[in-house]
Amino acid sequence: MRPQSKILPLIRHERAMHRPASGAVTRSIAQRAGIGATGHVIQRRDVLLAHLVIDQPVLIVIQRGQKVLAKDGGETRLNPGDAVAIAGGTVYDVINRPDPDGIYEAHWLAMAPDLIDRFAAASTSSVITGHLALRNLPADFRDAFDRAAAGIAATNLPDLVAAQRVQEMLAWIDHGGAHLANLNAPNTTHRLRALLAGAPAKDWTAPEIARALGMSEATLRRRLADEKTSLTAELTDLRMSLALTLLQVTDKAVGEIAHDVGYESPSRFASRFRARFGFSPSDIRTAD
Repeated sequence: MRPQSKILPLIRHERAMHRPASGAVTRSIAQRAGIGATGHVIQRRDVLLAHLVIDQPVLIVIQRGQKVLAKDGGETRLNPGDAVAIAGGTVYDVINRPDPDGIYEAHWLAMAPDLIDRFAAASTSSVITGHLALRNLPADFRDAFDRAAAGIAATNLPDLVAAQRVQEMLAWIDHGGAHLANLNAPNTTHRLRALLAGAPAKDWTAPEIARALGMSEATLRRRLADEKTSLTAELTDLRMSLALTLLQVTDKAVGEIAHDVGYESPSRFASRFRARFGFSPSDIRTAD
């Protein structure tokens, strides 16, 4: 049985987009329980995001610059106007390359697991096991994407209407030749990351993690070793990946992001982030 999962649990630290007193729009991640989540990525530096884990299915629309997905010696380049649907549980080397004006910009949409399951049960197309590039998209696709994102952020829209808008995007992906699906049999690493993502700042201990996953600590460590990873490695990677998303999609200060992912010391957080990605947290927001 597939464990219950939340949509990108990092968004529990965020509120919907709001306007401060000055009138300027502050970027954040919008979410709606049972519907999905959406975010607006801005990146100003060409950097390699190596071995980036995509924990849950996501649809990304490129607006400015170029996205490169590399895996197993092959790569897919996505330009403005293109979109890509990526399966959960996948790992890619990712480059978000700014345009000549120095900006990479994209919007992403994550759909609630129940909506994905409902659509997948009725689909006759193949399942996306890696990613599906969507090109030459009509204006109707982008309009539908904007409606779905707006439906997630809206507070006065009925849940049923918001859900139908998200399902329309699942239909557009299916029209491209394949459909998104949730992991039917997640391995121990996937289950661990889903658990940790629910409370990334928590001071986790090995015994409580093992209990939450329904196994002994020894069994947990053995299974993770068989999957070529460890508790420490996955907790650190998940926290750093979460921080990367918050740096790209929100206007939060680096120190606040450090706290959100479990670090009281911004300098210790910056050191861990640099060790993981090869550049500092502030680099992702500044031009070369």
